[in-house]
Amino acid sequence: MISSLPGEETYVRARVHRGGVMFETYSTNRMTGDPSSLGSRTIAQVLAGDVPTLVPPDLLAEIQDEVRDRPPDDGPNALAPDGYTRLGRAVIDGDRAEVTRLIAAGADLDDDGAHFLDTPLMLALRGRRVEIMQELLAAGADPSKVDLEHGFGGLPGPHLAFIKPLVDAGAPVTGGVIVKAVNYKDRECLELFYAKKPYVRTALKKLIAAVRSIGEANDAIDHGARESADEMYASAPEKVRHAWLISPVELGQMFRHLEMTMSEGKFDTSRWYELVEQFEAVL
Repeated sequence: MISSLPGEETYVRARVHRGGVMFETYSTNRMTGDPSSLGSRTIAQVLAGDVPTLVPPDLLAEIQDEVRDRPPDDGPNALAPDGYTRLGRAVIDGDRAEVTRLIAAGADLDDDGAHFLDTPLMLALRGRRVEIMQELLAAGADPSKVDLEHGFGGLPGPHLAFIKPLVDAGAPVTGGVIVKAVNYKDRECLELFYAKKPYVRTALKKLIAAVRSIGEANDAIDHGARESADEMYASAPEKVRHAWLISPVELGQMFRHLEMTMSEGKFDTSRWYELVEQFEAVL
C-alpha cells in the first residue's frame, strides 16, 4: 500500500505482514532508491491508531480495514508487544529453554513478526548466540533468509564461530559480506568465503588491477604525459568490464560503478585506492 504526502515528492509505503505492518518512506517520485524505515507496528497498535506521524489518515484507514478481521494468535507464533514473535523474543533474551519449548510446540522458525527480515536466525546472529543458532538450524530454520552482511556489520571480531555455521548450512555469501570481511580484516572468514566461491579471490585481484591501471593513467597526467594517459584510459574500461562480468552481484556493481565513473571522465580514484589497499591486505 502506497500513499503520497501532499505537496511533496515523498511516498509512504506500508507492508502488511501476518504479525504487523512495516512503514517506509521514499523521497523520489519515481520510487527508486532505498527506502527509509519509519519502523514497524503490531496489528493491535495499528488498530489503535498508534502509527508513525507521517502515515496519512487515508492509508491508515486502508490498513486498518485489511487487518481488522484477522483473528488473534495466542499460539507459539503469537507476537510479543514489541512486535517480535515469542520465538524471536526468546532468542533475543537468550532463553535457551524457551527456544527449545517453542520449537517443540511448532513455532514458525522463519517468522520475522512485525520486524521484517529479523528472523530468529538473524536475531541469533546479531546476538552471537551460537548454541541457539545451531539449534534453530538443526530444527530446520532456513539459512537463506539470513543477511550475513547486516549481521556481520555490527559485531566485533573474531566472527568465524558464528558466521561459519550459517555459511556451512547454506547462507548466501554475497559480495557485500565479502567486503564487510575485508573491512574488518577478518582473514578467517575470507578464507571461508573463498572456499565457497573460489572465483571471488580472482575477481578481487582483477578489481585491484583495474584500479591500479587508472591510477597509472592519473600519474601520467600528473607528469605531463597526456598521450600516454589517454592510451591507458582507453584500455582501463575493458579491464574493469571483464572483471565485473565474472564477479558476484555486489562486487559486479562495484566494478560497474567504477566503469561508469571512468566513462563520465571522473578519474578521482582516492576512495578506490583505499578499498584496494584493504583488499591487498587480506588476499
